[in-house]
Amino acid sequence: MFLRLAGSVLAMGTLRAAEQAHMTISKQDTTVRVLVEITPDSVWRIEKSVDGGKTWIILEGEAIIVSQNEIQWDIPMVQGEPTALYRLKLVTTATITVADRSYQFTPSENLYNTMSTLPGLTVTPKLYTGIGQFVTSINGVAKGGGKNWILFMNGTSTTVGSLQVIPKAGDKIEWKLI
Repeated sequence: MFLRLAGSVLAMGTLRAAEQAHMTISKQDTTVRVLVEITPDSVWRIEKSVDGGKTWIILEGEAIIVSQNEIQWDIPMVQGEPTALYRLKLVTTATITVADRSYQFTPSENLYNTMSTLPGLTVTPKLYTGIGQFVTSINGVAKGGGKNWILFMNGTSTTVGSLQVIPKAGDKIEWKLI
């Protein structure tokens, strides 16, 4: 699904994709506003192409949640930019980041079990009586020296372990040794 914005001339309109999302694009003073009606509990990202759709970049700007089933992006216009295409992509994966390496996966079970099956990711757990399982080593790097592996979900440290975390599409999971 995409809509075209050409320099200062706007091809305004709406598009519907398999009844999962409805996108409206409009031009503001110095921004392009994309308003999307979505089905609840779905995760979307917006992408932009300035070469006719040959390559796409993910726009990292924060979406504004307008209501339970509406999100909006305000995208700054770039002076002299050629015709731009915008498209919505349904996000079906989540990402785990450890140090400088990222792993994408399709969420289906708890985080620990998922991590145990990802190629190139090695996790060592330890079970502590009364408090549960903790990750003590990732990819051969062990906790120690006062540092522990801390799990962050979407930028916030968790209060539960990886066995209790059930990732959803769009989640950004990060392990930090701190």
